Amino acid sequence: MKYVTLKRSIISFVFSFGVLIAHDHWIDTNQYHTETGEEITIWICSGHYYPESDFAVKDKLVFETSVLSPSGLMFNFQTLSKKKRREGKIQLSDPGVYLVQAILKRPQLKEPEYWIKSIVVVGSEEISDSKYKTGQGLEIIPLENISELKIGDKLALQTQYNGESIQGMITISIAGKKNFSLHGNKQGITNLSIKQRGKYLITFSYDGMGCSLTFELNFEGDD
Repeated sequence: MKYVTLKRSIISFVFSFGVLIAHDHWIDTNQYHTETGEEITIWICSGHYYPESDFAVKDKLVFETSVLSPSGLMFNFQTLSKKKRREGKIQLSDPGVYLVQAILKRPQLKEPEYWIKSIVVVGSEEISDSKYKTGQGLEIIPLENISELKIGDKLALQTQYNGESIQGMITISIAGKKNFSLHGNKQGITNLSIKQRGKYLITFSYDGMGCSLTFELNFEGDD
């Protein structure tokens, strides 16, 4: 009996490890650009084939779900498992850039393992690039105002851990198309050529941890 219990524990541990490290995790929303006071739906998705989610991570692996407001205030929100993804609702009352975040962590570990972030713009975006970062955990930070990007521009992205730049390779998927990868320089900066509109998923892994960033580029004048 003890052997069976131990075996089940090992299987459970390995499965949890695989869920967090061997898959991508990202946030999607029904509105990346919205007006003040509107309620939007947030989905936490997991799998290999963005934008389709393969499964919903278990409650015990969701360490935190929060929103960082343009004023710097943070508030939490709840998500529930809905078939193959987790779902929650948030209402954004002030204009500016919001960072919608989720942190995944196994209960038996002290530190998180996966940081998920999405950029939602309410009203007109007139902010500094510092609003795209939290300074906590592993993150991918746009160094330009994404609302001002046009076809042919380059978007500089920096990878950081707890506010310190780290070098590595990012993986990008645009509008659900096949992933491609880019290597960063010693400052952790990668230049992404903007060639099309749509939803962008960018992922990065480092030292057994992972993170993702999602946003949408519509470009000025698009419907």
